[in-house]
Amino acid sequence: MASQSDPEPNDLARGMTTKSPPPDSSLVPRDPDVAALREVRVALVVQAVLLAVLGGWGLAAALAEPATAPSGVPVLVFHFTWQHALVLLGTVVLSLVATIGHRWVLRCMALQAVGYGVLFVVGAGAHNWFADPADDVLHAVLALLGLSLLMWAAASALTEYRWRRKAG
Repeated sequence: MASQSDPEPNDLARGMTTKSPPPDSSLVPRDPDVAALREVRVALVVQAVLLAVLGGWGLAAALAEPATAPSGVPVLVFHFTWQHALVLLGTVVLSLVATIGHRWVLRCMALQAVGYGVLFVVGAGAHNWFADPADDVLHAVLALLGLSLLMWAAASALTEYRWRRKAG
């Protein structure tokens, strides 16, 4: 990778160098978290609320009724066992933890994308405690949503810093 001292960096290297203000400048980098993650945080909270309702309903139904199928009791178009409902409620916690900042979004959404991707691949077409056809669609949607939020947050994290004047 080219540095700023290279006389003629190629276009790719020129775009990858960080341009800083002079050392005696009163400019400091502005924290990109506040504005850049606003939409990602809204999406995470909406995901958390929807999954809390679905997971709570599934947990209550699974604990109240005996399961007649390996995939659990029906709730809307899904089937839940108490373990499956706890996985969804764990995703709620993961979503809320991800609202802390860029690093947490990247970690949590990577975990969500990989975890639900594995659940989709392992459970596709099977009827067990975490999968039936509707649950497979839910797992695929949550994997894609996690991947989308991961990419969205990564793009925000990799943008160039914006600068502001030092206070005082």
